[in-house]
Amino acid sequence: MKVEGGTLIPVDSKDKKLERVGIRASDPEVATESYQAFSPNSELRVFQWNGSDFLFGFGVEKLPHMSLIRFRMRNAGIARKSNASREHISATMPLRNSIVGLGAADNGSIGSGTIRQYRPEEVFDAGFPNSDVFTLMFEQQWADDIACNLTNDIVKPLETSRSVSSRDGYGASLLRSIMYSWRELGENLNHPAARRQIEEHLVTLFWLSFMADDDTAASAANSVPKYLRRAEEFIASNLSDPPSLDKIARVADVSVSTLTRSFRRKYGVTPMAFMKQRRLEMVRGQLLTARDDGTTVTDIATEQGFYHLGQFAVDYRKMFGESPSETRRRR
Repeated sequence: MKVEGGTLIPVDSKDKKLERVGIRASDPEVATESYQAFSPNSELRVFQWNGSDFLFGFGVEKLPHMSLIRFRMRNAGIARKSNASREHISATMPLRNSIVGLGAADNGSIGSGTIRQYRPEEVFDAGFPNSDVFTLMFEQQWADDIACNLTNDIVKPLETSRSVSSRDGYGASLLRSIMYSWRELGENLNHPAARRQIEEHLVTLFWLSFMADDDTAASAANSVPKYLRRAEEFIASNLSDPPSLDKIARVADVSVSTLTRSFRRKYGVTPMAFMKQRRLEMVRGQLLTARDDGTTVTDIATEQGFYHLGQFAVDYRKMFGESPSETRRRR
């Protein structure tokens, strides 16, 4: 096992005073044990894909009130329960070539360009070839105090999962600040006062991202055409028996061209591509939670209306970076 940018933590170490650690491993069991030695309360398991070229690495910056963790993987993935209790706020953001899939109850996934705050003990899995994922963990009371200073009011704790964009606004500033801080903390900023300033800056941007998104979401909800909401609701209620584009347009009471332009404007894809993404996410959630009762990938796929299994497998791998059977084995 090789050290990456820091001090190697022995598997049986319980030392929590180290400010930075980085570990790279080419064995899933060693990688899992090494991370759990650093964070004993975390339930993290490392997976190897394709049986070769496995590499798992993580780095951690421990600040007075928060931890900044970076996972880098090649042909590898992690399945992890947050070790955050109600005394912590946690968020994750995929960077290059990464997708983070969230627990089956959510049946969703997030890709690069998104910052996701997740619930205490919410399961997520991350990985895919050459992936790069950041996780932030703040002390809840400390973070709430900063939020109260920003708003001059009591802030309701973030108890449900939320997502914001990291491509623009405060979310983009937060991501740039994380990348800058990660580099500087590892090389230069060792003074306690400087480290406190860094973490206060990061948590401030975190809060501003979600506060600004509340205002944007409210404005966007009011500006979304009623026909588009009708189409979205109709698609959501018919994922297992996907309707035709013409039928969706009739239910929405607009022309196919108008509906298509609206979906492209809001989601960047056509209505049919949007529906396929939602259906694939539903299948993935079921694969990750399926019981050992003889249910097969084919059973789950056909139940959700995927009858051309070859094309289904191609679409699934393109979206999630692994085959349906690989997802099933990782549950």
